[in-house]
Amino acid sequence: MEEALHDIPLYREFALLDSGMTRLPDESTILRFRHLLEAHELSAAMLAAVNEIL
Repeated sequence: MEEALHDIPLYREFALLDSGMTRLPDESTILRFRHLLEAHELSAAMLAAVNEIL
């Protein structure tokens, strides 16, 4: 994901990281966020919400 954020402008725009950010999240930051989602059992609910919208 870190490489994709650097290489693909559309991903940065989608994640709202394009406007004025001097540093993009690195691998460890992304992983910590993922672990927080899993610890609070939010990842399944978020995926369900996104799938519903799509």
